[in-house]
Amino acid sequence: MIQIPDLPERAHKILWAVVEIYVQTAEPVGSRAVAKRPEIGCSPATVRNIMADLEELGLLYQPYTSAGRVPTEAGFRYYIRFILQFRRLDSEDLETIEETLSKQPIEDITALLKGASRLLSQLSGHTAVVLSPRVGLENLRHVEFVRLKEGTVLVICVGEAGQVQNRLIELNGDVSQEGLDRFAHYLNEKLERLSLLEAREEILKEMEEEKRLFEGLYQGLVSLKAGEELIVEGSTRLLEHPEFKRLEKLRAVLKALEEKTVLIEILDKCFAAKGVQIFIGSESSLGDLKDIGLIVSPYRKSDHPVGSLGILGPMRMDYARVVPLVEHTAKVLSRLLDKVAL
Repeated sequence: MIQIPDLPERAHKILWAVVEIYVQTAEPVGSRAVAKRPEIGCSPATVRNIMADLEELGLLYQPYTSAGRVPTEAGFRYYIRFILQFRRLDSEDLETIEETLSKQPIEDITALLKGASRLLSQLSGHTAVVLSPRVGLENLRHVEFVRLKEGTVLVICVGEAGQVQNRLIELNGDVSQEGLDRFAHYLNEKLERLSLLEAREEILKEMEEEKRLFEGLYQGLVSLKAGEELIVEGSTRLLEHPEFKRLEKLRAVLKALEEKTVLIEILDKCFAAKGVQIFIGSESSLGDLKDIGLIVSPYRKSDHPVGSLGILGPMRMDYARVVPLVEHTAKVLSRLLDKVAL
């Protein structure tokens, strides 16, 4: 956990200026460039001393001798938490989002999501990621089991928003359809007041004899999450940013996008979030990728979260613009999803 210090007003303003200039230029920021800002109101020498203080606090660093300073992960975190002011999207952006998504065939959910990811990538200049709708373990409300043959069961899950998801599971052993119906009825009574995880704990205490059967069915339910689809758009945009000019760093990001597992886990964490979540550097959990920024928002159907979408780019992103883009796209997508059955 990065500790974020309190800063006096002048240091606060200088850190703001360094981050703003660095976001625009991707180059180390010198004291003269900061002093030229009318909001700063002090000499380059004073700015230089305060920047040195900010470096001692771990908010800036000097990549090489005689260079300017660059914000650290802690510096960006301070900026996001205490300084950043989001810009309102202009009418052109709002119109583009509305018109582009409204023209997608809403009965084709995949096409709609791909359209949303393509739009986000184009408007932000970064890579967009969208996690397809799922029946979450947190909002599962009804389950049915259908015996297809010995040891093979079809699971039918219904979420709070009415979305339906099916999966075949294999059991170690066999069970009759009557037994599955009895168990489904028992489980559905629990799901009226508990999450699946809570129901599992209660059932395991009550059903010692049928523990093996339930564990097999439970693992089948959990595996529904593995069926989530991650849509990635604009991977080549990474090449436009100097942070990814080094081949090994670019390879690492592309590997994360290709393997998808870690990204799905991160997007899944935001599934029930109230609004936009920002992950920077080590917070992204993307291995050694310390220069990464990830902005994620859930999207909803009937006011229930069903998926997540976001932007992946360098930690040096224009958060003031990108965060409102992600937030508004999620809102429009949610409104469109209210018109269709998942």
